Parts: sequence; C-alpha cells; structure tokens
Amino acid sequence: MAKVIETALSPEVRQKALDLHRKAIVVDSLLGSLGDPRGAIDAGLAAVHVTLATYTDDFRQAVRSIYNHYCAIDAMPDRMLLVTRVEDIQRAKAEGKVGLILGFQGATPIEDDLELLTIFHRLGIRVVGPTYMERNLLGDGCLEPANQGLTYFGVQFVREMNRLGMLIDLSHAGYAVCEDVLSYSSDPVAFTHSNSRTLCDVPRNVPDPILKAVAAAGGFIGVSPYSAVVAKPDQGRPTLEAFLRHLDYMVHLVGAEHVGIGTDFFDGKGPVNYMAWSQRRYPDSLAFPFDQRHVEGFDSIGRWPRLTQALLARGFSEEEILGLLGGNFLRLLSRVWKRV
Repeated sequence: MAKVIETALSPEVRQKALDLHRKAIVVDSLLGSLGDPRGAIDAGLAAVHVTLATYTDDFRQAVRSIYNHYCAIDAMPDRMLLVTRVEDIQRAKAEGKVGLILGFQGATPIEDDLELLTIFHRLGIRVVGPTYMERNLLGDGCLEPANQGLTYFGVQFVREMNRLGMLIDLSHAGYAVCEDVLSYSSDPVAFTHSNSRTLCDVPRNVPDPILKAVAAAGGFIGVSPYSAVVAKPDQGRPTLEAFLRHLDYMVHLVGAEHVGIGTDFFDGKGPVNYMAWSQRRYPDSLAFPFDQRHVEGFDSIGRWPRLTQALLARGFSEEEILGLLGGNFLRLLSRVWKRV
C-alpha cells in the first residue's frame, strides 16, 4: 500500500509532504529502544520514548539501564540528548538531534517503595506505566483474567505520579486499572502505543469507552503499527492501509487532537530477543513472526516520511498531520510535565 500511495502522488504533493515532515516536530510516543540514532535523525524524528525497564526489572536493574542510556548520550552528544522538559524536544529538533524520553513499561522498579519514584524522576524518568501484561503490586495487567483494579499502593502511585509531574502510560494496564487511574488522576494520561479493540479484538487493545474517557480528560492515544494490535495472525500480516484504518477510526472516535503514533519498533532488538520475549512468553497475544512484527509499509524508523505522504494522501489537513506526527503528544507533555 505504501508503494501505491507513493507512486500515486504528484511531484508537487510529494514535495508538500516532504516540507511538512521537515516542519513537524516528530515524536514517537513509544519507540521502545533506539539502535543507531542516525536512522531516527535521518527520518526526521525529534524525540522518541524509550523503554528502560519492564515488569522483570527491579530498582538496581532499572538504574543500570538508566546509566547505560547516559553512556550512549555521552558517547554521541552530537546526535542525542536527554529529554526532561518539552523544551529539550524543541532543542533536539533545532539542533538536528534525537531526544530520548526515558520511561518504564510497568512500575516494578519502584518495588514496594513509593519514594523511589522521586529518585527515578531526578534520574530522568518521565513516563511510567502502572502495570505490564501481568499483575504486580499496583494492580492487574491487560492479560490477567481477573481484571482487578488498583490496589491501595496503586492509588498512591497515581497520586505521586501527579505530584511529580510524570506521565502515566496505560498501554499494558488491565481495563479496571485504567478506569481506576482515570478516577484518581488529576492529570491527563496516555496510551502511548495501543489501538481500539473494536477493530482488533485482542487484550492488548482498548475498549472504546476507555479511549473516549482518556481523551475527554485531555489525554492521548498513540496508535501503533505493531502487527499484533492491528490484526490477528490468521488474517495474515497487516498492511499500511490496515494501520491507517486504525488511525482513521481513532481520530473519529476521540478527535484528531488526542491522537498520535507509537510505533513499538524496538529498534536494535533482534529475532532472538523477540522470540524469547514475545512469542514464547506471550504466544497468544504476540504471535506474528519477527519479520512480520509490524505492518507492511510502516515497519522501520526510515518509513516515517512515507507515513507523512500517506496521511496527506488520506486527506488529513496540515494542522492535523502536524499534531499526529508529534504536536499532540507535545501538548500532553506540556500539561503533565508542568512541574519539571
């Protein structure tokens, strides 16, 4: 589908898409991990949200991961910078670098000590999800059949995240946890890389009432081209067109100003890691092979400029495209990170 869109565009429209992409502050609301930053810079990304820890990591492991990312930034100061404020993303854009937004998918690194959130905030962590796929001390992840809500510790977590000005990411949380977070949070929250369960009925996706509630509270949904949340494996590898249908649906459901893109690319992670992490641990929900883990046509960082072409061909306005590529996520961060 990407090739069809590309060849169908006139030279004038292609140039308009290129100019628009260069103008945009492009932010991947969940890249996962970054390999060579040059690829992100060449694709026009100003910032990417990277995952430093999941449900398997304790405090010490998380700190080690933070240190490793510090080392990478120190080794390539001409290409990367640490993002702790929205102004850092704007600076990365102006300087031709890529900014790293550090986050956790699951709050297990705080162990049973809420005070560690303050430490992580001082170390640069700006996004934390309460749970990953499984249950932890805060509540149930999206694969837990009991679907229990926040524990009291989880409620304290929400309040402390609000106090510190850190973004709560519900992408892997159970539905009851999502509803509880919305009840307790004084700040808007996000699904940085999730789609609608209406279009793809898998536990990792989100029922429409929850999506609408997040948007109504000023939140954000990063639509993902990760194959497992776009289509079921028996339907075959989804295409760029399938991803765009998800994007269209989300825009109509919650409004374009609340939507962006979280690719879940995990750039730099190879097939062995994918097999061990995704296919063996979560075979029912992440069953696509490694070379089909993202939709055909939007399966690598280098495809971002083609996505801008596709959005323009789809009929989105310039203002909508600038928002979808990163402006909407920046607006959310400006509200949540206000205490930084």
